[in-house]
Amino acid sequence: GRDGFFIGLPGDQLRDGAFAFDGGEWLLGDGDTTLSFAAWPNVMLTLEANGDGLVLAPPANATWTLSPLVTGTGGIVKRGAGTVVLAQGEACTGTNHCESGVLAFAGTAVTGCAVAGAGTFADAEMRRVVLSLSVGDGLVVDEIPTFADCTLGRVTVDLGRTAENPLPLVLPQPIVVAHYTGSTAPRAGDFRLTGTGHGDTMGTFEVSGGEIRLTGYAPGKPGLCIIFR
Repeated sequence: GRDGFFIGLPGDQLRDGAFAFDGGEWLLGDGDTTLSFAAWPNVMLTLEANGDGLVLAPPANATWTLSPLVTGTGGIVKRGAGTVVLAQGEACTGTNHCESGVLAFAGTAVTGCAVAGAGTFADAEMRRVVLSLSVGDGLVVDEIPTFADCTLGRVTVDLGRTAENPLPLVLPQPIVVAHYTGSTAPRAGDFRLTGTGHGDTMGTFEVSGGEIRLTGYAPGKPGLCIIFR
């Protein structure tokens, strides 16, 4: 691994800009690494994740810390068993997909995007985000994320079903949509529900024992959910 690297340009040639990605992978070494852009007066450099996003795959036991803000119409694609820390958070409008390992946000706010994957999202204030899921046969979610020490609010749970493949009107058992860890249960008082295949619906959720479960739903105005703890 390596401790870091430096990209140098004369100060009078540097302008505001971004390193842009669309499905590309940035390799930052085999060990703990910090990506940091030196600060020049009135100059801001960011990472831009568009289209298929910025792919980061740290190996096990490695932590990659990204100091620049991550923006763009895509999102982070987190692979590998290691950890990625977004020191200044992100302002993406696409999907942050954590397939494995940990994607941490250093206590920043995450809004206006979607999250998905079977990995762990950590240390974030997630509000007005979409939890994008795929409910397969047997009403089991294909990839269930974990939220570690996250504050959740106004999260829209999208189950990914359409009118051609709707959920049964009566669920035979609760559907686990996410796991959580931390000292307190998520304060998710206004979970929303969509993607049942039945149009507008109201969902009923349970939050206990490290799980967030959908226990039922009914047609109605979207956005109203009941949370049991």
